[in-house]
Amino acid sequence: MKRYTSFAIIASLALGACEAKQVEGTPPSPSYSEAPVIDTGIPIWPSVIEDAQLTSGPDFSLSKDPFTTNIVVAVDTSGSMGGECSGSRKIDSAKTAIRTFLRSLPADAAIGVVEFGNSTGVVEPLAFDNIELVSSSVNALSSGGGTPMTNGIQISYNELVRRGVKQQGYGYYHLIVLGDGAPDNTRSTVKELDRIAMETPINVHTIGFCADLGVLDREGVQYREASNAKDLVSAFSAVLAESTVTFTGSGGFQDF
Repeated sequence: MKRYTSFAIIASLALGACEAKQVEGTPPSPSYSEAPVIDTGIPIWPSVIEDAQLTSGPDFSLSKDPFTTNIVVAVDTSGSMGGECSGSRKIDSAKTAIRTFLRSLPADAAIGVVEFGNSTGVVEPLAFDNIELVSSSVNALSSGGGTPMTNGIQISYNELVRRGVKQQGYGYYHLIVLGDGAPDNTRSTVKELDRIAMETPINVHTIGFCADLGVLDREGVQYREASNAKDLVSAFSAVLAESTVTFTGSGGFQDF
């Protein structure tokens, strides 16, 4: 069983404990950083540090609907994606698959895209009502450079954490990683995938396109291979159906 609770619950319990001590005439309550840690046995996500970092800005606000679905696609745009597979350029097949996937998303889902290759970063930030904008930006992707997959995964994770903070840890989270070759640093990529899959409620989906990327087939990760453009579309279509983490209604998540 894999369960998570939000930082807000832990913070309120800790502050309540401090106030009780003050009433009894004990010395002033400890500062926030010194407050006692209450071990509930349930890992916190987003973490206390992530929560503090992402709620400090003046533009921060909580989501009006904390139970929405959030999806980030991390797509390989390295030089090898310019090559052909089953008669089509891999980068073109990836664009088609992602655009098809976008059209199938529920209206209340948030979507974002990250690329890793010669250019590595956010193509479109995780947001709602942005399907046309994301589709246009995906269509403009080009291939070149190496395969800094770890960086792409970390950037994607940060996008999902921002939504997690806004939704106080509630909701549904998916990270889709598409690659056509081994990462520049396999060890760091595997370490990051393991951390996200095993320590957060994020559903991690990896796709090896025209390549055997069994290294991305990790515990807690949904791995698929696609040998042509049609397979790639099918792999993307299966993502939401493969969700294994569900909100329990009690401040946590549970997989079945």
